[in-house]
Amino acid sequence: MKRFCLVATGAMLVTPLFLFAPAAVAAQALTIDQEARITEVFSDLDAPESPGASVAIIRGGEIIYSRGFGSAQLEYGLPITPETVFHVASVSKQFTAMAVLLLAAEGKLDLDDDIRTHMPEVPDMGGLVTPRHLLQHTSGVRDQWQLLAMAGWRMDDVITKEHVRRLLSKQEELNFEPGTRYLYSNMGFSLAADLVERVSGMPFQDFVGERIFQPLGMGATHVHDDHRHVVPNRAYSYATHPDGGFEKRVLSFANHGATSLFTTAEDLVAWLDNFRTVEVGNPKLHRAMQTRAVLTDGDTVGYGLGLSVGPFRGVPRVGHGGSDAGFRSNVSWFPEQELGIAVLSNLATGNPALRDMRITMILLEDELGAPPAPAGETASGESGEVQLSQSDLEALEGRFASPIGVVELEVREGALWATSPDTVRLTATSSTTFQAEDFPMSLTFHVGEAADSITLVQRQSGIEIMARREAVSPEFGDYAGHYYSPEIETIYEIRQIEGGLAVYNLKLGEIPLTSAGRAGAFLTQVFPLGSMQFFRDDSGAVAGFRATRGRVLNLRFMKMNEGLPR
Repeated sequence: MKRFCLVATGAMLVTPLFLFAPAAVAAQALTIDQEARITEVFSDLDAPESPGASVAIIRGGEIIYSRGFGSAQLEYGLPITPETVFHVASVSKQFTAMAVLLLAAEGKLDLDDDIRTHMPEVPDMGGLVTPRHLLQHTSGVRDQWQLLAMAGWRMDDVITKEHVRRLLSKQEELNFEPGTRYLYSNMGFSLAADLVERVSGMPFQDFVGERIFQPLGMGATHVHDDHRHVVPNRAYSYATHPDGGFEKRVLSFANHGATSLFTTAEDLVAWLDNFRTVEVGNPKLHRAMQTRAVLTDGDTVGYGLGLSVGPFRGVPRVGHGGSDAGFRSNVSWFPEQELGIAVLSNLATGNPALRDMRITMILLEDELGAPPAPAGETASGESGEVQLSQSDLEALEGRFASPIGVVELEVREGALWATSPDTVRLTATSSTTFQAEDFPMSLTFHVGEAADSITLVQRQSGIEIMARREAVSPEFGDYAGHYYSPEIETIYEIRQIEGGLAVYNLKLGEIPLTSAGRAGAFLTQVFPLGSMQFFRDDSGAVAGFRATRGRVLNLRFMKMNEGLPR
């Protein structure tokens, strides 16, 4: 496969190779206008003092654009180039899915097997979990990052595959019956990678290297399951500092399956082009990856096997995004146009998904029609943001809660801001609908005599109805004491503080609780905790509580009646 057509690095354009290519290849090349418009999409990152992005575009088997913007390592002023290696977070999942499907195609496993048939050491969590469930996020297996956070781990701790396996071994329950709903689970994909190891008899990184990366010429790609591994040309991750400039976001993951793929934008578009060439896999396997998951009630969700599935403005598309520390990534494949786009960033606000979308609108103008006006503008260039009065905005202020947690809304500087737990500015798109700026969240108010509830939509976390709740100090009651969760081997103390109750843990510190408006139910806005529902035994004594936050539902904590030795 002839892969290079145009390559640009930094501010200097390398001679376009398409000038020497056959006419059929030249027909795929970018126009001068398209090239300039795509480069403009990254103009805000095109500075040596800023983290940046790497982008590659492939069409009909030819890389037609490849360029780096900004710095890979601010400490040393190293520029991002097409050869810069990024951690791509959840973009890794499609490779794990392909590995499982290759084994299934060889008859070494069935997608509807009980995973415990192959891995009997996996605990019985109360439901039959299959490889298909794992790859579609319909397994009910709780999310590893959320569990570790609830146990007091930091995401910049060294987290190895052995840590994840031990965490899995402690699980006693599922979030829900497998196949009945979709809820994103990183642990499900970690388990899928371990399944590949067990069935193939090879280390996961060796299997995907031999069966996927090598055949596709992905020479800069590896599974980074050793945080001590020295990687030439790698990018480090950053976020904007509240006081200006940037701060480093440390990432020390040493696990596989759900994340930890190290790769380049050019290697990723070679992978995307495999959906055209089918050099790895077979047509039946590829169709399975790109087919929406079907739940037990017959409903479908916009996820296949390791891939998000759904059209973009009517044009079929598959892809995936990723987010860890300050790394952000997004890949898209448009099968009818044989077009693949990979955007990788080492800045937490880099927003590759939005940049990917803007590139798509540039390249597929004829198929999509005229691109919509950029956010905040109309076709005439006037402001597209709906301007609400101060009093209208203040009527929407308040505290909204559901089992996943709490959102605090307040008016500042003439705009509505949401804290959950990060604080983001909301742009009004009507009198009752708002979109978060540079964050995949939107909300809709349901207004009766007052705005008494909202619908909150977050990518990968789904849709949640949240009711208005006033902050009420809970009664101390008989909740005080120590509570233990065997699934995360962690103790929480419920203690009395001035004005109410708090939950305390050595790593998490002291977090105040407020009433959820029903007996024994409490809420906290502080990550990683969300809601807590206490339960009682037959005698009426408090026996424990169940905690829910995001991708972990009803995690059980039992009251330690003997307390802790002093």
